[in-house]
Amino acid sequence: MHNISPFEALLMTHFVFDWWVLTAWKTFHKENDLKGLIINSGIYTLGFAIAFSFFQIKIGWLLLIFLSHIVLNRNSFFKTAKQSENTNSENVHGINSALIVDQILQIFVLFAIVLLK
Repeated sequence: MHNISPFEALLMTHFVFDWWVLTAWKTFHKENDLKGLIINSGIYTLGFAIAFSFFQIKIGWLLLIFLSHIVLNRNSFFKTAKQSENTNSENVHGINSALIVDQILQIFVLFAIVLLK
C-alpha cells in the first residue's frame, strides 16, 4: 500500500470538495448571495475534518480553511454566478483568471497548514 503525505491528502480533499462535490451542489443550489457562499465554504471545510484527524492536524486549522475559502471565493463565486447572465469574451477571461488565482491561493493555504501543523 502506498503512503500519502498530509499535503497530498489535503490536496485530494480540496479537489474532491471544491471541484466535484461543490460543483454538483452549485448546480442544484444556484444561490449567488452571502448565504450560498457560507454554505459552500462550510461544506468545503467539513471535507477536511477526516484528513485532519487522520494526519493529526489541529482542528483549529479548519477555521483558516473556512475563512480563506470565503475570502478567496467571494469574487470568483459571484462572477461564476453572473457568468450565465452575461457571457462575452471579457467576462469569461476575467472569470477564468479569478478561478486560477483562487485555486493557487487555496492550495497555498493547504501547504502552509501542513508546514505549520
